[in-house]
Amino acid sequence: ELATAAVTDRTPKAAANEVVFFHEANTVRVPSGPALPQNAAEEVLCNAKLRLGTTKEGCVLNLGRRTRVVSAKQMLALNYRDGCCRTPGCGRTRFLHAHHVKFWGRGGNTDLDNLIMLCGTCHRALHDGKFTISALGEQKFEFHYANGYVIDPAPPTEGFADDLLRGDVPDDAIVPAWSGEPLHLDHAVSVILDGWAA
Repeated sequence: ELATAAVTDRTPKAAANEVVFFHEANTVRVPSGPALPQNAAEEVLCNAKLRLGTTKEGCVLNLGRRTRVVSAKQMLALNYRDGCCRTPGCGRTRFLHAHHVKFWGRGGNTDLDNLIMLCGTCHRALHDGKFTISALGEQKFEFHYANGYVIDPAPPTEGFADDLLRGDVPDDAIVPAWSGEPLHLDHAVSVILDGWAA
């Protein structure tokens, strides 16, 4: 009995991590995380559940006009591709909705090129006309304010860490335009109150 217990205790446990391998891009990443460097990827792959991901070249998850409902495999692909609400500056990761950029009722397809993940708040704001989204093709999207101006995308959160950290910051990046004038509190409060009343 003691020998059996010792052998049982040494049996390998289930994989602790799940990683996604994107064959076309030859990258490995954890869900909602950056691409891993080669040595880290090889280490993680030794004892991880492996899920194959596809990029545009290998995509077979397009349902076209056959159905409005997003399939479970499409949801999985969207979660891995987007990882969070795609609205610039949001980044929520829970209670996400798959949204048809070109509405299905207006001829939009249930394809990854036309689907994007949005949180409930941003989804509601979109349908209330606060902003719009344009599908650019190849699973790329552009966000616009209600007045048509482009909303700048948030910096990338996936890729190799060294690439993400590169960037030149100009010397005057944090120099304010303020010259030291005193705050006109009455004016500031009246502007805020006028905005609320509108």
